[in-house]
Amino acid sequence: MNAIARLIRWAVIVGLFVFLCGILPRLFPTILPTVSVEAEPVLCLGGDLAHHCEGGFAVTNSLVATLIVDVALIAIFLIISRSPRLVPGRLQNFFEAFIEILYGQAEQVAGKNAARIFPVGATIFLFVFFANYMELLPGVESVGYVHHAEGDVQGYELDPSTPEGSFLVFLNPRCPVITQDAYDRLTPAAQQARAEAGCREPIHEAAEGEGESEVDRGWTVVPTVRTASTDINVTLALALMVFISTQVYGAINHIPHDRKGVAGVLTGIKRYANKFFNTGGLKKPGPAKIFGAIDWFASLLEGLGEFVRIVSFTFRLFGNIFAGTVLIFVVMSLVPYVGPVATLLLETFVGLIQAYVFMMLAFVFMNAAAQVHGEHGEAGH
Repeated sequence: MNAIARLIRWAVIVGLFVFLCGILPRLFPTILPTVSVEAEPVLCLGGDLAHHCEGGFAVTNSLVATLIVDVALIAIFLIISRSPRLVPGRLQNFFEAFIEILYGQAEQVAGKNAARIFPVGATIFLFVFFANYMELLPGVESVGYVHHAEGDVQGYELDPSTPEGSFLVFLNPRCPVITQDAYDRLTPAAQQARAEAGCREPIHEAAEGEGESEVDRGWTVVPTVRTASTDINVTLALALMVFISTQVYGAINHIPHDRKGVAGVLTGIKRYANKFFNTGGLKKPGPAKIFGAIDWFASLLEGLGEFVRIVSFTFRLFGNIFAGTVLIFVVMSLVPYVGPVATLLLETFVGLIQAYVFMMLAFVFMNAAAQVHGEHGEAGH
């Protein structure tokens, strides 16, 4: 009986693999979406979407993905925390083990201070983890609304099998819109393939002085959902969150034990700021002033390093996930049957590693900011 169950399970897995990698690409051939660093608007509040939402508030496809991740995380933890059990079930046990692993990483970095830095780092990990893995879901960055291609964006002809007035519109990946010069550079076999696919004649570039609107450059897809991590605004917001949390946590840990209230907070901020503007050595007499100048210059470099971390955080996550998304669609266009499997497995690994690295760096920076050295070591927390 167990052997039959295993055989059925493997048959289902192989059948699903054949369907996803062999049959589905033939039913719905893929086109290479527009590669855009800027997130595209999918909804315009108070403006015209057709004119890039000028004068209105644009709801971008990366914002849609961010909201989806936020709602999913909140819903998951509400379900788990609604009725916790002393003897946890499978779902509760899985998430408890998952959180325990993350907390263990915080303890390795910060020791007894792990409880303070854990909420920020764990929140970042969960958001980045779920956001990165959205690029692996079918329909993300490939399903959306069509609009006329503009400028140098590659446009495609509409699929002739699409019924007129249909809500669902498909583009014909075999018929990209090309100019006459590009058509002349095609091989005879490629020209014959376009003819067999029923593609229209190549377009002619607008003459000087004519508007581009007179040239039909075909259609392109604006995805409704775009992986949040591929929007540099999202990664910048995460980097700023780590930066602000680090400075706040550092200032709090420099508050003396014997001072409370506003006076204690101001003292903590002053002592923490001295880490970046160490002018104490400049007041020393004689040759010691030289070493004081060196300390002052080193403190300025450390302050500059805090802002450099924002750039590093922002572009590390953005670059890796954006490049991975482009790679997935390129491989799907070139090798649509087996190639995407290896690429998706690679991106599964990359998405996890990037979330882990972001979290661990946040732990390290926050813990380093909390260290109190020198004469204030006994007074700090």
